[in-house]
Amino acid sequence: MKNLKLNKKILGLIVLIFCLSFFKISLVKSQTQVTIPNPVRHTTFEDLLKAVLEFLQGVGAVIAVISLMAGAFTFISAGGNPEKVNQGYKMIFWTIIGLFVIISASAFIELLKQRFGVSQNP
Repeated sequence: MKNLKLNKKILGLIVLIFCLSFFKISLVKSQTQVTIPNPVRHTTFEDLLKAVLEFLQGVGAVIAVISLMAGAFTFISAGGNPEKVNQGYKMIFWTIIGLFVIISASAFIELLKQRFGVSQNP
């Protein structure tokens, strides 16, 4: 029981030191003005949306590759079971459809911008 309390105290001290290491503590001089830098480096909303779209396309591509490998593994390891073969086929088919959607998302946005007459320069 004593050992558990000692472990909790040591763990608490480690967590406290870890948390305090993120803060800049100045005992000599105190600042009166706090400046927080802008964490978003994109200046326009359109740039931010493009960055989000590119990130989601990257994540989607990674998930699609994993899903494609899982579908291929299911298809190959079916062992003659028609249900497993069909399941693997469907996984591969829908993964390819998803990849098409991921790849064509940027082109679709550009098509909509041209269709509605949105220009780059205001």
